[in-house]
Amino acid sequence: MFWLDLESVRTSAPRFVEGGGSWSLTLDVPGVRREDVEVTLDRGVLTLSAKRELESAGKLLHSERRAWSSKRSWNLPDGVEAEGISAALADGVLTVTLRKPTPVPPRRIDVEVH
Repeated sequence: MFWLDLESVRTSAPRFVEGGGSWSLTLDVPGVRREDVEVTLDRGVLTLSAKRELESAGKLLHSERRAWSSKRSWNLPDGVEAEGISAALADGVLTVTLRKPTPVPPRRIDVEVH
């Protein structure tokens, strides 16, 4: 299972779902463009970074929108490989899918006699 720090849960509201041979993580990133999202895996730590910048095309009279950036990291279970991770951004929701590691079945090792 995933290990989360409590601050990440409070501030970014990730959702982890287990299904079949994969886990998926969804995170709301409203107003973020694809080029402003980064997903990395380094030494078993999955990191998601996103930012939203606001552009003004004229004199700003009032705004309740704001620019923001966020970076969240989670420790993944052993055996999750970068090749088994995919990410998609649609309608302001980032979905990262992680293929579960294939369990290695126990095997008997023959002992040679010399």
